Amino acid sequence: QVAFAQASECRPSCDLLSVLVNRKSDRMMALSALTTIRHHFLSCRESIGYGGISVTHDGSPEALVAHGFVVNKEKGFASNLYFVDPAGQKSQVLDGTGLLLARPALASALTNDSFFEPFLTLRNTSASPQAATVTVQYTVGGKFQTRTLPVVSLKAYEVRPVDFSGLLASLNSQLVDDAGIRIETSGAPGTIIGQLASVSNFGVCVDVPLLSVRPNAARSGAHPFNLNDDSQAVLHLKNIGTKPTRSIVHVLHETGDYALDLVKIQPGESVAIDIRKLAASEKQDIHGNILPASVARGQVTWVQHGGQTLIGRLIQFSPSRKSAANFSCGGLCNCEPEFDYAVFSPSDYNGSPNDEGDGTGQTGPLTVYEWDHYLGDCSTLPLEGPFTADATFESLNSSVANVDAFGSQLTLVGPGDTNIRARWYPVVDHQCSKEEGGGCNTCTPVTGEVGLLMPVKSTRVRIENDAGTNLAGTTQNVIVGQHIRLFLHTIPARSYSNLNWTITGQYLNDWVITYSGSTSFNSTASLVSPDLHNTPVNFFWHDGNFNGKSETVTMALAVLGKQFQRSVNYKVFRPLVSVSTQKGAIAVDNNVFASGWWLHYGRPIASPGMQMNYSDVTIPLNMTGQWQWVQTSSINRTIVDSVSHTWVDYGLDGLYPYSTSTVFEDSSGQQLLSGLASVTCSDSFEVFLMFKPDSQNAHWVPMKKGSWSWYGQATYSMFSGWSLASSSNPNPTVIEQVHFPTWNKNNLPNFQP
Repeated sequence: QVAFAQASECRPSCDLLSVLVNRKSDRMMALSALTTIRHHFLSCRESIGYGGISVTHDGSPEALVAHGFVVNKEKGFASNLYFVDPAGQKSQVLDGTGLLLARPALASALTNDSFFEPFLTLRNTSASPQAATVTVQYTVGGKFQTRTLPVVSLKAYEVRPVDFSGLLASLNSQLVDDAGIRIETSGAPGTIIGQLASVSNFGVCVDVPLLSVRPNAARSGAHPFNLNDDSQAVLHLKNIGTKPTRSIVHVLHETGDYALDLVKIQPGESVAIDIRKLAASEKQDIHGNILPASVARGQVTWVQHGGQTLIGRLIQFSPSRKSAANFSCGGLCNCEPEFDYAVFSPSDYNGSPNDEGDGTGQTGPLTVYEWDHYLGDCSTLPLEGPFTADATFESLNSSVANVDAFGSQLTLVGPGDTNIRARWYPVVDHQCSKEEGGGCNTCTPVTGEVGLLMPVKSTRVRIENDAGTNLAGTTQNVIVGQHIRLFLHTIPARSYSNLNWTITGQYLNDWVITYSGSTSFNSTASLVSPDLHNTPVNFFWHDGNFNGKSETVTMALAVLGKQFQRSVNYKVFRPLVSVSTQKGAIAVDNNVFASGWWLHYGRPIASPGMQMNYSDVTIPLNMTGQWQWVQTSSINRTIVDSVSHTWVDYGLDGLYPYSTSTVFEDSSGQQLLSGLASVTCSDSFEVFLMFKPDSQNAHWVPMKKGSWSWYGQATYSMFSGWSLASSSNPNPTVIEQVHFPTWNKNNLPNFQP
């Protein structure tokens, strides 16, 4: 039986044609009856608005198939008439997908000003009154919506149209992503049948077959397409189940296979997959393949993936010819694929809790990839996947890690180990009703829970001081010379590798002095760098400024293969101090510098050759400290008797420290021995004012460096004795100093040949 309507686009020259085929002999039947039917409609077409046709025969139920169509030769309109056997209907519900409604959002397939009006005719096939509920299911702007039309009451054997005017008015100019329809009857299955077509303002007619599908059936489709010229092809899939589900979709083309990730479909929702638009996107499929933009022909296959039943068809449009063709062929396999195995991505997660403040506490998303295999006659097909499994997630220990139900955000809460569990319900089996020969006639999918665990290791990675306080992410105030001792601490304790500390600024581990006294050469000063690849790291800064110079200590390492980095910011303060200088005179005399004749610069105590004084000390951070003077000397002296003797050397100038008072004094000289002809001194000196803060394990650091030198030459005459032949007394300089003095010996005074 079939219901039909003469839409306004088909009048007045509408022909209704029907074909009857004997399936057993493939012979055309009842040609005279067809002629009679056609002539009947031609004679009364002005008075018929709605009606139906019933065909009965005396063969077995499957012996005869029938098909009809309506044409308007003037406007190029054509619509199919789908004959159904009401007794073969499997449910009280009719579903359709690919309904072009109002302004469809199919830019590649239709013009922007296309507007489609549905024409739905319902027929009561029974002798009892019926009530039909029509629900239009559509998506606008990505939001799935439903609209139930007024209930349609049908008298016995009555044929009536359904009014869509209110819905069309409400949609107005909105773009409809895709739409479907559901018709529910109050009677038994098959007591209501229907015919639905959608007609545009340009005369394009697109049929929507109404299907009565056995609940929980496994369904698939394989539809040809051709994109030559301006042809467009759009696959429409609808979920007629009560829960969200997904579909496997392949585009088979001349050069390969394009496998989409699972297409998600809400209950009642229809989704559209535009083949030409998909090719133009250049988006990679699950295997990294791209659908060529030049694809001309191929086949779209789909298989439902889950326990909810899908219906689907492909519509091919030609805007220039204003034509549309429907393809709703079934797929090769009765049963959809069953779950095979799955993997987590990432396979595990190592990170740091959110309270570490380095951004590693928040991560995501978590994904489960699933593979599926076919059964029976389709078992030779390759595995399907990897697909993104529609899983929900939970943490087995929320004190270590939390995760939202969708796995889009993993939050590491505290240190420790746990697992994230993913749960989903793929098809794990099928129940088949056997047909003759042992094949599977109907295939009902069986879903089962699958669980998968992803290990999570959450590690607190800290920079701590001696007190165990975590300093990472903080700013600390220190003063030059203050000893800094930092530890790597992982909670829980874990093995690590590639530990490396990075310290900005001028820093050392130690300034090491060995001193055996002023009469020994065994005096050294050396610099020791910290071990930057171990824990703890020990160091101190020897530069900075009074207002605090910004420096950073960064620790980098790998824990369980995960790279971590922690930093502490420091403000390094430095005292203020002033140094003044005063210089003496160069002379040759007797019994003034020491016993005998001397060439000397200044006189000890009375009038030193060089005098420095520090004052105006200001120490930041309310700290106190100690001060000392250290002097190094560069000696260059020549003594001439019968031959010339030269002493050139660099080292500590006799004492360490040279002085601990606020005043530094030094007078340098060379003894003039009997039998010498001349003595020349050309010495230079560097004086370091050192500071050490009053803190545990503090270090001396240089504050100021004074530079001074003197030159003098004494000659001997048998007539006049010793006299000063020439001299030079340059002015001393004082500068800020951050570099340490070093030496490898002690310069002893008063060179003797």
